[in-house]
Formats: sequence, structure tokens, C-alpha cells
Amino acid sequence: MSLLTTQARALLRPGQTPAATPSPTGSPARPFVPGTAARLAADLATSGRQRLADAAAADGGMARLLAAVGTAQLLQSSSLAAAAGAPDPAAARLGPVPAVQSPAAGSCPAATASPSAAPFRSSASAAADSGLPDSGLPGADLPDALAALVRTELETVYGYQVALTRLDDAAARSAAAQLARHEALVTAAEALSRLHCAPVPPREPGYALDPSFLAAPGPGLGALEAASLPAYGDLVALSDGETRKWAISGLLGAARRTVLWGAAPGPVPGLDADPASFPTLPAD
Repeated sequence: MSLLTTQARALLRPGQTPAATPSPTGSPARPFVPGTAARLAADLATSGRQRLADAAAADGGMARLLAAVGTAQLLQSSSLAAAAGAPDPAAARLGPVPAVQSPAAGSCPAATASPSAAPFRSSASAAADSGLPDSGLPGADLPDALAALVRTELETVYGYQVALTRLDDAAARSAAAQLARHEALVTAAEALSRLHCAPVPPREPGYALDPSFLAAPGPGLGALEAASLPAYGDLVALSDGETRKWAISGLLGAARRTVLWGAAPGPVPGLDADPASFPTLPAD
């Protein structure tokens, strides 16, 4: 239950009373009653999906927090169901990366959008919404978040290309499928950048990889996937509408791939914060 406790602490704002705090599973706080692992996995999956739906409509930093908690709960649900030998209630496959329609040349829809849409928000204001630390990008806004994500995905594509030459047959087949997904994510992220009139980072011919990556490309891919989580979390916090929904889906996908390659996404994937800094739950 330690991960659920961490998520409950994350959802508790400084100074907030327990009665006003949603529980990690979306229901009022109540004494824990032991149940079957399969039932707990199902409850976690239901809660996780609700947290992701809530994140799509929340403000700034709270959206990132809800997306992080929802993603973690879906991962926990899958892990618990697997350990119990039960069907995975969070096993819904991610569909193809949604195509993003680039704007016509010379047009800039984001620039003429209604001011109430507030498409560009700083990382400081997004963090203030949730009372949690910001992303580590002082003054970052939507164009910054999109550019960072494009660069992250391009580096990940390169990592997969290198790893494919060093993995055995089964792992190589999995890596090839994930490489195709990342190439689609790059294309979509670049199209979103153009849609929001944000500069698109140039594609580099290559990237420096740590020698440990070349020696053990499987764990290296897990590290690359884990490194992409804060970039998706930032985009969740700094965007809205369809762009945020795309970012939430991207966060969940990156977290699942992190686990696939044996890396740890952390208790709140996409939230670059130390769980020790979260408010303390009151004693019973």
C-alpha cells in the first residue's frame, strides 16, 4: 500500500484537510478492508482511468498531478493482476498515434485563439495550481514543452535504432514495434508544434550514447523511456484541449514502455518531484 500512500500524499495540498482530499481510488477515505487481488486491481484500473479523465479538464499543475497518479494506478493494476494470475483490467491497448493536421502555410491558429483558452502558460503558474514543485524549466511555456518533447522523442528514436542492432530476436521484434511508434510520436509532436506556431527543433544526425547503453541496450531503452516521462508531464501541465489529451496518452504509453524494458517509472510518472516533499497524511 506504500505507493497508494504516496499518491494520497501527492493529492493532498499543503494545508488541505483530509475531508477535502480525494482518495487515490476516487472514493471517500474509509478504513482499508482486505479483498482479493483481482478486485483491488480492477478498482485501481477504474480509479486510474478516472484520474486521466479528470486530468484532461483540470488546471495546469493539477492536471499533471492527476495524470501522474492515474498512470501509476493503471501500472499498479496491471502488475497486481499479473501477480495474482488474473486478467489485466488495465490492458486496453493504445491505439495508433493520432494524426495531427498541420496548419496551412502562413496560418497560425494558436495566435488567434480566444484569450480565455490560455494556450501558453508558464511552468511556474502551472506548478502553482497544484502547490507542487515546477518542472525544472523556469518560465517554460507551451512552445518550450513541445520543443523539449520533440528533442526527447528524436533521441529516443536514435536509441532504438542503435539498440536494434544489438538485441536478440525477441527483444529486437519488440524494439522494432516501439521504434515505429516513436517515429509516429515525433511526427505528431512536430505537427503539434506547427499547430501552436512553435518552432520545431531540427533533427540531429545522431546523439551521444553512454557506453552502458551499448553494452546493455534493453535497460538502456528503459532509461530512455523513463527520461521521456517529465517531458510528457510538462506538456500535460502547459497545454489544454486535444493537445493535452495527446500528452496524457503519451505519458501513459511512455510509462508502460518503461516497465516493458524493466525500468521503474516512479510512484508518480511524469511528475519531477521528490515524494518526501509531499504533505504528510494526518494520523488516524
